[in-house]
Amino acid sequence: MSKTSIDKITNDTNISPDEKDENVPNIKKSKRKGKSKIPKRAVTVLKNWLTEHLHDPYPTHSEKNALAIEAGITRKQVSFSYLNFFKEK
Repeated sequence: MSKTSIDKITNDTNISPDEKDENVPNIKKSKRKGKSKIPKRAVTVLKNWLTEHLHDPYPTHSEKNALAIEAGITRKQVSFSYLNFFKEK
């Protein structure tokens, strides 16, 4: 293949993305990063809250914010931690 042919192929903007990747296997990279563990202190804080609130084990938004600050993790991590606690039981 000549250099002009290669340049034409690599610079051709009239080819749709599907046509460009026709011979390339479809490999999707996962956007998900590895499982991140929260610190043991955070787990202790969350489990203590849970044992104190067994009658109503679902923290409100403000309680999640307070737990996140106390545990040193994000609010999202608090939410997922409680989902995982209940999934394990």
